[in-house]
Amino acid sequence: MDELNSFQIKVLDWLQKPINERDLDAGATLLLQITRNRILHQNVVRRKNFEKIEYVLKKYMNEHKIEIPQTDAGDDTEDEDPANENLNPLTGEIRGKRNDHDSLPDEIQMIFIGNTEKYHMMRSLHEKLKLMSEDDKFSVEDRKPLLDELLKLDKDIRDAWEKYDAFKIDSVDVVEGNSGGLDVQTVQKHRTYISRTAKMSTVTDKVKYECLKRYNELISGGQNVEQKIVDRLIALGVIPSGVDEQN
Repeated sequence: MDELNSFQIKVLDWLQKPINERDLDAGATLLLQITRNRILHQNVVRRKNFEKIEYVLKKYMNEHKIEIPQTDAGDDTEDEDPANENLNPLTGEIRGKRNDHDSLPDEIQMIFIGNTEKYHMMRSLHEKLKLMSEDDKFSVEDRKPLLDELLKLDKDIRDAWEKYDAFKIDSVDVVEGNSGGLDVQTVQKHRTYISRTAKMSTVTDKVKYECLKRYNELISGGQNVEQKIVDRLIALGVIPSGVDEQN
């Protein structure tokens, strides 16, 4: 292994800590430094999403070809990404991420993230019910609220997966016959990138350049961008003031 820099050492130290000793704020700060995504940072802190932090940090280490020493050789699932597949603890059913996931609208992508989080909630409820079942002091009535909640989550997840799987990318509103050579997936990717940029508090010059390029391609192809997004991009300095005509 090549010599690690100070940041990579911090990431490795966090990943090697026992799960119950990991510091949420420290991990979220490392995630923010990697992704530069303040919304994601806020979400993982608010939801105490240690799994997402671990995934981002491991992905960063893998991209830099840094091996993470195994802390538990008996755990075959340690390197699995909880955001890449969801296991329904009631049915054992695994649902995966679509190949075109990154091209989907934000609200459809969020179904996948939401189901991942609901799965972890189900797993926690399932474990609690198992413990209560093994303890004579808990009656059926004691367990019923947790079971009802578990069944509701199961239904919500199933319904959400149906919507996620059934969504057709060509159902996105695209101006036919005037796409300027842009296919539907490219149009949606550009819209997603522009939308995410508009949600940032600050943007780098590199992001400004890339976002403006995608915006210009959409406009040249006969597409429109919501005025509130355009106004936000102007405020961020992505689109020069006075150069926001969409017709």
